Amino acid sequence: MQEKVNPLYEQIRKTPLLANIGSLFIIQLMNYVIPIVVIPVLVARLGLSNYGTIATAQYFSALLMFACDYGFVYTGPQQVSQNQENRAFLNSIFSTITVIKFVFLAVSVLVTFIYCSMVKMTVEEARVTYISLLAVAGSVLTPLWFLQGVQRIKSLTIISIVFKLLQLVLLLVCIHGKTDVLLASIVFFGANFLLGLTSFIYTMVYFKIRFVLPKITQVVKELKTGFNMFLSVFFSSVYIQGTGLFLEFITGSKELVALYSAAEKIVRAATSLFNPFIQAFLPFISKMFMMNRQLGSMIFFKFLYVVLGVTLFTSLMVYLFSGIVVHVLFKPEFEPAIALMAILCPVVVFGNMANLLGNNLYLLLGWQRVTVIVMFLLAIFNTAMCYLLIPGQGATGAAIALTCTEALGALSFYAYYRYKNRF
Repeated sequence: MQEKVNPLYEQIRKTPLLANIGSLFIIQLMNYVIPIVVIPVLVARLGLSNYGTIATAQYFSALLMFACDYGFVYTGPQQVSQNQENRAFLNSIFSTITVIKFVFLAVSVLVTFIYCSMVKMTVEEARVTYISLLAVAGSVLTPLWFLQGVQRIKSLTIISIVFKLLQLVLLLVCIHGKTDVLLASIVFFGANFLLGLTSFIYTMVYFKIRFVLPKITQVVKELKTGFNMFLSVFFSSVYIQGTGLFLEFITGSKELVALYSAAEKIVRAATSLFNPFIQAFLPFISKMFMMNRQLGSMIFFKFLYVVLGVTLFTSLMVYLFSGIVVHVLFKPEFEPAIALMAILCPVVVFGNMANLLGNNLYLLLGWQRVTVIVMFLLAIFNTAMCYLLIPGQGATGAAIALTCTEALGALSFYAYYRYKNRF
């Protein structure tokens, strides 16, 4: 047994896996900690309702980000990691995926126009929604998928730190009162655009990417490769980001959206702490599956059980310290967020479990269609739960709907795997 384990540890030691985990961890920390620090500042200076307007726009833009990514954050690294020495391939896949994502960005602008035209909102709310497209553009430009594949994420970490800190400083310095909603939106979403633009230019220069106009056949191939993951990620974003939008649609209360957003962001921050391990793990485990499928499965489930144990502990900590966190970070009007955090804390466990199984293991096993079906059914289930619970229970109903959906998803993925491997 010892002889089998030592080569594995030696393999990990020789790869940039641990360094990439550290880099991704810092990026995730900046992506969630900075917004949590920003929330009390924005609420104090803009008011709870105005912050709710920005939070609603953030949920909408996040939905578009997931759609524009098309699942390339999962399929891209796998292809790049397996062809790192093929310069022509790297030029081709970078150009092809970039073109596809820019087309989706153009479609997102059209979708935003239709959304703002059809949904009843004030002129200021519509402007904030349009400004949130800056974050979508930044997400499209950020080549995280490529940097994951070549296992060189340290540079993106530095760029992310610079622009997230710039975002925080500008919000602290420039935002003074309720009339600064549009300025706050520009700073809040614009920093993400600058981050994406800078990382895009850096990647092209550092890796000497030569942009080539992709052939139609290449575009079609990548669309086919990522189609199942696109549907999977999109349906999951419908219930992850859509719950906040449903809350606003059904109640019309920006204050409830602000409270739900604060609680959900804290829980998501705890959940995202494990994303770096999962994201850095995928290219490595992909190579293991190529060499030996049985060994790859063994390593995967060892990793899964470790993550499960750590997330259970983290979820318990979120539950126990929810009151302290809310009292330290926010004002008294955020008191209801404590109960929302307590309801949402199981998401830390179930969200990571579903991500590992549905978006990682099932991809390696070629079960993407199963993931799509499960995510589609979860989106329907969450929508039904929202319309049943939110009218009577408000933000509490939204939290219950999301938690139940995440739990059902994780258990479904695990149950199907056990069913397929029952013999």
